[in-house]
Amino acid sequence: LTQTTDLVHWQGNDDDPAWRGFVTDVARFIASGGAPAPVAVAPTAAAPPAAPTPARAAEQERRHLTVLACRLADAGRLASDLDPEEWHAITTGFYAATRPILERFGGTPRWRGDELTAIFGYPVAHEDAAERAVRAGLDILAAAAAAGHHAIAAVHAGTVLVAPGADGEVQLFGDVPDLAVAARGAAPANTLLVTPAVHGRIAAAFATEAHPGPSPLFRVSGASARAAPVRSGTRFVGREDEQLLLSSRWRRVDDGDGQFLLIKGEPGIGKTRLVEAFRARIADTPHRWIDWTGASLFSNSPFHAIIQPLTRAIADRGGDRYAALEAILTASATTGDTVPLIAEMLGLPAPANAIPLSLSPAEQRRRLLDAMAEWLFALTGTAPVVIAIDDLQWVDPSTLELVQILV
Repeated sequence: LTQTTDLVHWQGNDDDPAWRGFVTDVARFIASGGAPAPVAVAPTAAAPPAAPTPARAAEQERRHLTVLACRLADAGRLASDLDPEEWHAITTGFYAATRPILERFGGTPRWRGDELTAIFGYPVAHEDAAERAVRAGLDILAAAAAAGHHAIAAVHAGTVLVAPGADGEVQLFGDVPDLAVAARGAAPANTLLVTPAVHGRIAAAFATEAHPGPSPLFRVSGASARAAPVRSGTRFVGREDEQLLLSSRWRRVDDGDGQFLLIKGEPGIGKTRLVEAFRARIADTPHRWIDWTGASLFSNSPFHAIIQPLTRAIADRGGDRYAALEAILTASATTGDTVPLIAEMLGLPAPANAIPLSLSPAEQRRRLLDAMAEWLFALTGTAPVVIAIDDLQWVDPSTLELVQILV
């Protein structure tokens, strides 16, 4: 067999068109050679369930997974105090509220009675699985509170052995799910706890504090407005040609000729490190540096890459957030509508004396793009501006549209 359907993205689903195409190709090959017909790849619906058998080594896989464990607080008391129909209505409502949240963040739910565990990182691996699990947990707590209930949650991560069970459900071998459940047991109502294995991965993105108790756990109170990319302090070696190219383009910028550069390559090849080295090299030259970062979780959230650094800049100033934004924007001599347009994008309440914007959604979006472009170009009046965009593949379409305007 020299050619067949590409199975590089197949996740083991028997209904996947790629898998069915592969089976068809194999059958055609065997038939053309006069060999017996292929054996069916799965039992029919009418077949009796197979007895449990050990998973074959080829079907087993060691994976680093993140597990979210969640349930309603005081579930045992509620189950005994309430009428069974009332308890059933509460739990099914909880199921319904969590399902879209887990779908949004890529979690696979596993229900056992009123207890939920959700797996992040399987079958599709995500670099930000821990962040996804924490955000899902916070949203589940909020959804439960909005429904008049209290929930508890915890997140743990580690290596497990993943193997298919006899009933088709994925089985996890290892203590990661159990440790997540144990950590959840230490959580007060309306609280999300994370273990040290998770805390190290999410501490820069969330506000956390140590949770009192015998086990080292951390309470997550929400996303951190001050989260920023971690920069490397190691010495940069090599990439002389790329460094010379960046330096030559910078000389053009210094002469008033704007430049656009795209640095692309495989993950881990050193793209971000090259930009860091360039930034260090021009540190003594007057300029303004702006960092935007794409994130897979927010690839469809309008202007997310821009909102995050602006939110941090406002938090750094302290005091009234609208006034802080006004000070940031008017420092570059921007015009009338810029502040209210960007304030609305950030979700900042306007002052009582502010004139409300009376624009259609399409017109407001167009004016917002123009206002942000005007603001960024105005910044160049005092010094050159460098906008460094990391993880461009995850940048939302609205931010990309602004980038196209700037280019």
